[in-house]
Amino acid sequence: MSWTKEQWSTYSKKYYRLHREEILRKQKEQRAGPDGDRLRKIGAEQNRKWRAANHDEVLAEKRAYRERNRDKIRERDNKFREEHREERRAAEKIYRQEHREEINKRSRERAARIREEKRIEEASYYEEHPEETEAEREAEREARIEAKKEWAHSYYEKNKESIREYRAAKAWQRVEYDAEYHEANRERIAARKRLRYSEDPAKFIAKTIARRAARLGAPEESLAEIEEIYRQAKERKTLRCYLCNRLIPLGDRHVDHIFPASKGGPTRPSNLAVACSKCNLKKSAKLPEEIGLLL
Repeated sequence: MSWTKEQWSTYSKKYYRLHREEILRKQKEQRAGPDGDRLRKIGAEQNRKWRAANHDEVLAEKRAYRERNRDKIRERDNKFREEHREERRAAEKIYRQEHREEINKRSRERAARIREEKRIEEASYYEEHPEETEAEREAEREARIEAKKEWAHSYYEKNKESIREYRAAKAWQRVEYDAEYHEANRERIAARKRLRYSEDPAKFIAKTIARRAARLGAPEESLAEIEEIYRQAKERKTLRCYLCNRLIPLGDRHVDHIFPASKGGPTRPSNLAVACSKCNLKKSAKLPEEIGLLL
């Protein structure tokens, strides 16, 4: 009865395990003899053919061996790396120099493959969870905006003086840039201002006046007082007109420059007062000494 290939393989492995030392001794003696080179070549060729014919089995045996001797292999590899650290570094440096283009090409291809895989994964996830994905993106955008605001505020507080000096030195460039930007985005700026004004008119005006005062060189501590004047004009229940001394109802109050801004009056708390709309419009740009003519 003839044996199958599997039976011969099983018998050969069993025979090798039982007579391993004797077989290795005979092979060593043969290689040391006059036909050693020829036998080594024949053995290497046979080994190569056998491995090619049993590729999957060889890989399975290697994986099983690594799994059984994981700690031993790791310890051996670490010891080798430690003993040949400088040699490995020199060899890697030479390899990178000689194969720079090839390494860069592989890196670019790998990065492109990873980006494409990530894009496909994100697209499929978005199709399955559109609402959750949109909510996550919105939360990420808001978090980035808040982080950017916090960073900008902390940076300004730490570098306040140097920022002011830089702005003062580059003021003429800023004026030119602002003029060009306003000219190119006139409609967009106007729409944004209308939206902010519609949301809170008093706050918008207070911010505008405070910004104008800061631009004209008003002290920083006075900006909060200016905003407070506008807040009171909007919210305080009882407030009298500084011109006619009558109570002004909410919604009919104007914050007026006592000395007109158009004639050089400063935007400071001492030059601001609350007036009723009728008196403020009648006063217009008159000087303080001319106010008596209107009463």
